[in-house]
Amino acid sequence: MLFAKLALLVQIKRIFTINQKNLIYWISWALIIANTATYVFVFFIFLFACVPRRSIWDRTVSGKCINVSVALVAASAINLVSDLSILALPLLGIWRLRMPLKRKLGVASIFATGAL
Repeated sequence: MLFAKLALLVQIKRIFTINQKNLIYWISWALIIANTATYVFVFFIFLFACVPRRSIWDRTVSGKCINVSVALVAASAINLVSDLSILALPLLGIWRLRMPLKRKLGVASIFATGAL
């Protein structure tokens, strides 16, 4: 999922910020950094969920484990916020374009099909 989100964010950044570093440029970079940090952090949380690691799959080994269901709910909430922000980012760029409202709504609806 990280690489799919990064590909979308880089594409959005390339479409809406050709020669200028505007708001969409900085939001794109912030989302790229936040998503990368989140996925790396979640990876290490699940990698070291139990100490010793063997106690993850071998229940006879005594160990100390974190509550994985809490980590899953937290990761899901972060993913939801990230997905919604990636979905809304191109809409912000479209509303800044100088074109009639009817055309803006048409272009926005094309970008919003990603919500489906």
